[in-house]
Amino acid sequence: MQWWHAQRLKSNNPKTRRAAVEKLAEHPSADAFALLAPVLQDSDPEVRKSAARALGRLREPKAIPYLLHSLQDPVSEVRAGNPAAQQAAARRETHRLEITVEPPRQQKEHERVTETK
Repeated sequence: MQWWHAQRLKSNNPKTRRAAVEKLAEHPSADAFALLAPVLQDSDPEVRKSAARALGRLREPKAIPYLLHSLQDPVSEVRAGNPAAQQAAARRETHRLEITVEPPRQQKEHERVTETK
């Protein structure tokens, strides 16, 4: 069945491509991820938005860099219509802040030992 949707992704009609994206998202798999990731470069913004949402629904860790990249889409509707990418970006920023603010555990222990001497 995915073969059929893969063929539909090549259609000249954006509505057909968008429908194929939505069908692929209904059946999460590694194959669906491989088919959906390149669709983020589609010429039609609605197809790109559908692809980003579909990748988010797959809950595939490999999709995170693609989702983050989709937040740089030139069309604001694609960026705004992508909650999974926004969540991934927020988690990434939170993690980055924790790393920046929180010194490593070994450093804390070293500081404690140095202070007691």
